[in-house]
Amino acid sequence: MAEIYLAVSALLIASSFSASRWVKFGLPFVLLSALCLASLSPLFLLFVALYIFVTWRLAEPRNNADNGWLTRLLLLIWLVLSAGLIVHQLPGYQGLLLAENEVLKANSLPVNLYLNVDKALFSWSALCFVPLFKRSLPSNKSIHWLLPALCAPLGTAAVVMIAVSTGIVTWQIEIPDYFLLIALSNLTNTCVAEELLFRGLLFKFVNPKLPGNLSATAHTALVLVITSAVFGVAHFAGGANYVLVATVAGLLYGTVYLLTGRIIFAVLTHWLLNVTHMMLLTYPMTDL
Repeated sequence: MAEIYLAVSALLIASSFSASRWVKFGLPFVLLSALCLASLSPLFLLFVALYIFVTWRLAEPRNNADNGWLTRLLLLIWLVLSAGLIVHQLPGYQGLLLAENEVLKANSLPVNLYLNVDKALFSWSALCFVPLFKRSLPSNKSIHWLLPALCAPLGTAAVVMIAVSTGIVTWQIEIPDYFLLIALSNLTNTCVAEELLFRGLLFKFVNPKLPGNLSATAHTALVLVITSAVFGVAHFAGGANYVLVATVAGLLYGTVYLLTGRIIFAVLTHWLLNVTHMMLLTYPMTDL
């Protein structure tokens, strides 16, 4: 069943790239309908159908012509459903439990380990509005490709050192149980979804809201700081130090995005840090 969850997550994301509307908007419903037969609730499937419909209405410009009030209503519904998917709280949803109250690495807190598909559904929807592989920021030809190539590993090392210095994690070089499943699920459900949200949609939302009298450099820096701070606060459940580390990590992902203009590179940097965490440090946090 774990392999099925991973395959569904990957296919959900892949379906967003289809040129066929039937595949793009139909395949997610078919995939999750099949999964409902095995483990998900029919109630969740009703919300899936609504989410797909709302995404279709918002993503097709001709659907929104001269319908300002309807577009605002659909956007509100989309935001509520997206929030439910991101925090795994949409009614009727239950992830696949792999391990309950289990210590995955020495000196680490016990964890309930789930495989999920709901954040992958959010990724599918977000990809209807924000590109993953194509450039979504203006090109800066003065930036050499070597700069982001160095920024990702060096920034990852810096975030790791900051995390260790705060005490939320300690060095524990060991491959945890379920490593491959965790790593693949982390890529398809966590990294893609969070980068599309915080570096894609949030960048797009914050950018035009800032004062127009700022210099280009100040404007870009402020967008980076705001989106990184929001990313950090979103990890409040881990405590103040976790918020700090997540904010610094957000600055890293945002910087890579600004340097490359493509969200995929922020996704890969995010995944690099998370996999490094899994292999070299206590996971998810140190058991004090």
